[in-house]
Amino acid sequence: MESERFDRFTRAFGAGLSRRRLVGSAVGSLVAELGFGKRGLAQTLRKPGEICRKTGECVPNAVCEPDSHGRSFCTCGSGSHQCGSLCTAPGGCCTGADCPDDGNLCTGNPICTAQHTCFYPPANQGAPCDDGDGCTADTKCVNGTCTGGRRLHGEGETCATPDDCCAGLPCSIEGICCSSGISCDGSCCPNATDECAGIVSQFCCPHERRCLNAQCCDPDKTCSLGGVCCASGKDCHGNCCPNATDVCAGFSDEICCPPEKRCLNAQCCGPDETCSSGGLCVSAF
Repeated sequence: MESERFDRFTRAFGAGLSRRRLVGSAVGSLVAELGFGKRGLAQTLRKPGEICRKTGECVPNAVCEPDSHGRSFCTCGSGSHQCGSLCTAPGGCCTGADCPDDGNLCTGNPICTAQHTCFYPPANQGAPCDDGDGCTADTKCVNGTCTGGRRLHGEGETCATPDDCCAGLPCSIEGICCSSGISCDGSCCPNATDECAGIVSQFCCPHERRCLNAQCCDPDKTCSLGGVCCASGKDCHGNCCPNATDVCAGFSDEICCPPEKRCLNAQCCGPDETCSSGGLCVSAF
């Protein structure tokens, strides 16, 4: 660049131009290269808080936004932090306080680097940690990461104790990690919600059909408060009703009532009564 400028100057001098014109030409070239405008000063980008007309006038990562008085000012954009006269890139920082918590036990307090990025230094080396994987055990912090440990066994894989199975999976008497509950003899149940039906039971049973005095109620039966499989509905105390369609007549009712005779304001309507829309027993005739 300097040799080219010198060549232009010597050619102009050889062409007989006056000293004033030569100096003017040289200064004009220098002004153009430095970016000065006609007003004699270079146009500089506006800092946060300075008045602007458009975003292009603001420093990088800042936008030109109007206020409630109709004036516009340069403001750091969404996700950007103001560091003195500069705006960081979105997600950047000025200090460690600008950095979010990474939720990692294996890292320490964040540090804001010279490049305005968040750095999380390793911490708690060798400390026990949870990697969020239910099929790992004995994990620990290693260089900022929760890692290591032993791999646990999944559904259908062999086990010696429940501690060998992935979190929440029981170990059956046959040494298999079950995906469901375990029957009373220790075998895997076919359904995840099934459980042991009783101390002497070897069967699996849905919870609502499990009875203390019975193996497991049939699908159309439920277990009473006394541990009996009811062939009908239950009264308000959980005892079996004599008829299959009977229901509890009210919170204080100890008897069973056909649904059409159950009233809110009465225990149970008589044989020749029905329940009105207002909740009262009225004569059917």
